[in-house]
Amino acid sequence: MLFRNKNNGEELRIANLSLREGRVFFSLNGKGCGVRFFNKWRGVLELDEHVSDGTFVRVCADWEVKTLRQRKHSEPKVASEPIVQHVASEPVAEPIMAQQTTAQPYTQQQTANANDILGGLFQIVEQRVTENVQKMIQPALKNAVLNVQLIDTKGITHKIEGVVHEKFEVACQLVHDGFPVYFYGASGSGKNVLAEQVAKGLGLDYYYQSCVKDDFVLTGNPTANGGYCESEFYKAFSKGGLFVLDEADSIPQDVSLTLNQAIANGEFTFPVIGTVKAHKDFRIIACGNTSMGGASIEYNGRYAQDGAFKNRFAFIRVDYDTRIEEAIADHDAEILDFIRGLRKAAEDRHITLICGYRQIKGLATYRKIMKPADVIDMFVTQGMRVDELRILNEGLQDIADNQYAKAFKKMAKAA
Repeated sequence: MLFRNKNNGEELRIANLSLREGRVFFSLNGKGCGVRFFNKWRGVLELDEHVSDGTFVRVCADWEVKTLRQRKHSEPKVASEPIVQHVASEPVAEPIMAQQTTAQPYTQQQTANANDILGGLFQIVEQRVTENVQKMIQPALKNAVLNVQLIDTKGITHKIEGVVHEKFEVACQLVHDGFPVYFYGASGSGKNVLAEQVAKGLGLDYYYQSCVKDDFVLTGNPTANGGYCESEFYKAFSKGGLFVLDEADSIPQDVSLTLNQAIANGEFTFPVIGTVKAHKDFRIIACGNTSMGGASIEYNGRYAQDGAFKNRFAFIRVDYDTRIEEAIADHDAEILDFIRGLRKAAEDRHITLICGYRQIKGLATYRKIMKPADVIDMFVTQGMRVDELRILNEGLQDIADNQYAKAFKKMAKAA
């Protein structure tokens, strides 16, 4: 075989690879070489599995095969047995030239010695291939859909398929340890999805309740025939599971005081049923858009919550996760740049506009069957005032070539 260096044109001719007395021999540019010389050249040549003509050599990145000639004589091949991971360093023996093609049957010791000699070279090949593959796939792994497996206290493994939020791990730990947790952040940042993934990851039944304005929504209520209508809170409290209270920063204070009593005491008196002790697997996550400090410009229907109620929770801020955004957008850079640019423009100009996962999903879903302006109006601007459109458009100059930014600009001018 003739090899050529792609950088400087240097050529190497390798021929007559053979095994004798536990050593590898071959001829290099017409001169015989032994194993130690081969070891010296292993930065250029790497041992590979044998091919049809009995050749055992593979070139590195800077070298290429110029010609590969079929041998006209037969030569024994080394079996690909398991190998150890170092290269022998015996003295160089007399080289075996091209005319010496007859090999004696190998003894068990000779075969073991050969594997011992060649092992280090196989290790180099495997290591370099692994490193190169990792370099190639690393950019993709940053945005990949993840599969997460958690083992609960009973030793049962639970698998989460899909992208998980960066706060997933800490949330699981806190909930597992029995802390009430409060997720707060912008609308559409994935708080409810995260709560559901935590429940699944910990093997807990999932109970959801939103917009609690009266106590009976939490406590349940008697029926006309004297029975009891179970609430989601009762089910989780008495049977075990994760109770998720959405919009927790909008509940009246009398409701929050009722819930605080149940969390603090570990027992609660339900209508008809009476006093019930909390199940050992009862857990609670509350979700909201604010830090329970009251109404804001964006979220003006929120109440300031009682300090004792707030103090029950471990607060976790849930922001937009770039990995989740990229997965939802199917890695469409124009959608991501537009949404992120518009979000920043709205924040900088104090304009209320939600640019979250739902908006990204809408653009990604209908990008191929609707005009950009129609999709933007449907999922993003949603009837926004003309003056606000024009103000926001000023903040999109950095992505002026983006097709969605162009459509937004036309919308602002036409309005």
